[in-house]
Amino acid sequence: MGDGLQLPHGTLRLHTVRWAAPGRHSPIDNPTFVEIKDADEWLEALEPVISFELNGDARAYPLQILMWHEIVNDTVGGTPVSVTFCPLCNSAIVFDRNFNDLVLTFGTSGMLRNSVLIMWDWQTETWWQQLTGEGIIGQLAGHKLTFIPAQIISWQDFRSANPAGRCSLGIRGWAAVTVKIPMPDTTGSITRPSCSTGLLMADCCPKSG
Repeated sequence: MGDGLQLPHGTLRLHTVRWAAPGRHSPIDNPTFVEIKDADEWLEALEPVISFELNGDARAYPLQILMWHEIVNDTVGGTPVSVTFCPLCNSAIVFDRNFNDLVLTFGTSGMLRNSVLIMWDWQTETWWQQLTGEGIIGQLAGHKLTFIPAQIISWQDFRSANPAGRCSLGIRGWAAVTVKIPMPDTTGSITRPSCSTGLLMADCCPKSG
């Protein structure tokens, strides 16, 4: 079988999975929110936030918070959601936490696959690839989570588009200015981007015609 782990829906190559950090990042459950005017006191105009809206409920999640927690389990517009961010790949993805008759609660596994965040859920202990939303190890391996459209925009753009929106409140500012990003170089090479173990951009030139 080599370095492959047999799963119900295919084979996971173990060499693509790496230990990311000495401890798991703690997700935020049931976050506190503030109104626009209060968030203006500590958010710079061009600071990036993860933005999305469900059933008229517009939310902003600053990356300065997600950088250190990576996952926020929340309920927006009556829908249980998980707001996720992988600092290595700058990938911001929101998932519906409803799965069949379960409401999943996500955390960080402390592991990376192809240098991308691996999440896990408390209910089934399945490992999930953040970039694809696919279960890769465990009871729900081979299944996929439902994506919710979201984007990274500036705080000023969110504020202008959503005057009645709300902003997630958490540990702010100090981490970004006093501590380096808590993610190791997992590639052992400076010639390839750390968030990819596949082709370089030079290998992916568009073809004419």
